[in-house]
Amino acid sequence: MELEVLLEKNEQLKLRVLRYIQTKSEFIPLNDVLLTIGISELKLKKLIKELNSDLQQVNHQFYIFFSKTIFGRILIIS
Repeated sequence: MELEVLLEKNEQLKLRVLRYIQTKSEFIPLNDVLLTIGISELKLKKLIKELNSDLQQVNHQFYIFFSKTIFGRILIIS
């Protein structure tokens, strides 16, 4: 695959993750995100890192991070 195609797919995945996160509450079970988006945890972590960087560049007021709770791993939007 060409690099441009790979980059475009990555941007589409980031948009899917961002849209999904925006429809949820402040705390999202990690498995829900993985199953809905259909990607691996490693890929999601990379996308979240890129999303946070993108959001900072446009001065967005929220940050996405991973956390572990007694109920399992979650994404937190703050």
